[in-house]
Formats: sequence, C-alpha cells, structure tokens
Amino acid sequence: MYHAKNGRMSRTIAHLSDLHFDLSEARLKQAESLRDRLRERRVDHVLVTGDVTENGRALEYDQFKRVFEEFLDGGSCTVIPGNHDRLGHEVAKDMMENQRMCIVRRPGLYLIAVDTTGPHNRWSFFPHGTLARWTIKRIARAIEDAGREDFVVVAMHHHVVPLPEENWMEKLAAMFRTRFAAELTLGQYLIRRLHGRCDLLLHGHRHVPMETRLPGRRTLRVVNGGSSTQQNGFRIFRFSGRELRGEPEWVECG
Repeated sequence: MYHAKNGRMSRTIAHLSDLHFDLSEARLKQAESLRDRLRERRVDHVLVTGDVTENGRALEYDQFKRVFEEFLDGGSCTVIPGNHDRLGHEVAKDMMENQRMCIVRRPGLYLIAVDTTGPHNRWSFFPHGTLARWTIKRIARAIEDAGREDFVVVAMHHHVVPLPEENWMEKLAAMFRTRFAAELTLGQYLIRRLHGRCDLLLHGHRHVPMETRLPGRRTLRVVNGGSSTQQNGFRIFRFSGRELRGEPEWVECG
C-alpha cells in the first residue's frame, strides 16, 4: 500500500476465482504460484469468488486452505462458494458458514459476499446460479451501512450479464435456451439496484476474464475474474476512498 496524492491511504484487493483444486500436482503448483505472487504484491485483501474445488471434496478444500493459510488465518481472505463446491462433500457450507450473505469490513473496504449457489448445484449438469429478489433487497439495504468514504464491493460466483459461451456444452445449452450456461435471472435487476451506489461487482464462474463498465455519478464495474489457475493470473484493484487508482492490474504468475 502507499499514500495517495490526496493524503488518503491507498489499499488493494486481489480477485481470484475458479481455482478448481483437484488434488493434481499441476493444479497445486499453479495455486502455489498465485499465492507467491500475492505475497510479493502484499495485497491488503484477497477475494476468491467460488469454484475453489473441482469436485467439492473435503481433501480438495483442505489443500486450498493449506496453500492460502496465511491469508485465511490473518483474516485477509474472503471465500465465496461456487457450484463445484456444492458437489461431493458439499464444502460450500464451510465457506460462508451456510449464510446467503455476509458483510466483511476492512479499513476503507466494505465487501458484501453473496452465495448464489443452490441445492440444484449438487448435480454437475445444473451449474447455474440462483439469486432471490429478497436477497437483492438485503444487499441494497446493507449498502446503506457503508461509510461515506468506503470502497463498496459486491461479490458472488455466478455471472449477472450474458457472456460468450466458452465450450460446446455452453453453446448447445444456449441454442436450446436452457439454464445451464445462463446468467442469473435477476442479474439486471441487481445491477440496477447497485448502479450509483457500488464500485465493483466481482464474480467468477465463466473462465475467461471480462469486464463491463457502467458509467455514471459513481461508475460500477462488473468484472469476471475468470479461472485464476487456467489464466495463470489475477487482477489487483487499487483504491483510495471511493475511487479506483488507475486501471485494474493483471498480475501474471510464473
């Protein structure tokens, strides 16, 4: 961190997603490389937006916790479940203590974590997310408690706007208009409730990083983290007060 020109402290948040720990040596080395870069950059907070595991197995989640232990134990890491974490042993229940929404407050940061997984994600052929209208209303009310100078982030696993299909299964699902690869049904409603009141809406699920920017009196950036292990990198957002300091930085790993 460093002091911004206006005298306020500048802080950083790193966005990782879709790590898909599968107990393979290759995936372990990829994750360790991500962790090492986080150490080097000395980020203030790490956010992981779901699909931490490949098959929802306890051993996969244990491996994640060992690799990122220093951030988890230090309270500088927030983990949100994804649909893959609902498989197997359903380790998703351990990530947000089975809450649909929780608030994380750190100096200068007001983070609202939202669980968009559902019971249907217990089956791998139903990977789409769920977001209830009452949850969106809770999010909107929670934002009212943010400080006037807080950088406000809402984070979840599933995407809220239509994104290009990335494989043949998603293309087939889109052709037949199934929910398999679709965005959250109430995604646009959520964006309308957040626009002008929130700075970042971060998610994962789709493996190719993308960003949508909604300008206004308070610009809202909707950012897909992609798969950090597959893309071999992650974004860092540097902020001071309610302002982003420059463009998000993509950090490549070795």
